Amino acid sequence: ARGVFLVDSGCASACEMLLALVRQIPGVLVAGQNTRGGMSVGEVALFRLPRSGVTVSFGTRAFRDPLGDFVELRGFEPDVRLDGADPLGDAAALALRGWPEGAPRRGALASCARR
Repeated sequence: ARGVFLVDSGCASACEMLLALVRQIPGVLVAGQNTRGGMSVGEVALFRLPRSGVTVSFGTRAFRDPLGDFVELRGFEPDVRLDGADPLGDAAALALRGWPEGAPRRGALASCARR
């Protein structure tokens, strides 16, 4: 089976957490453009300082990419960059063709390619 995830800068936070997990599955391609790069702090909470009454926000949960490819503020780079007028059509074509010739493989895909 093969999966293609079409992403752009609208993919952030929970979307990037999903990508961090599915990128480890053999056969998955991430296509499109860089994601937003806002995944490292998963939840933000508000804290009110008792004396001043000032409210501050802090991250309460951190997330790390298991493969180490995520860079905060840059996001995930796609396996295949799609900049054409029909990214959905291009992604569908990738799903039919499979992994593009010469495209680098990562994580679980790299180990599968060596077998």
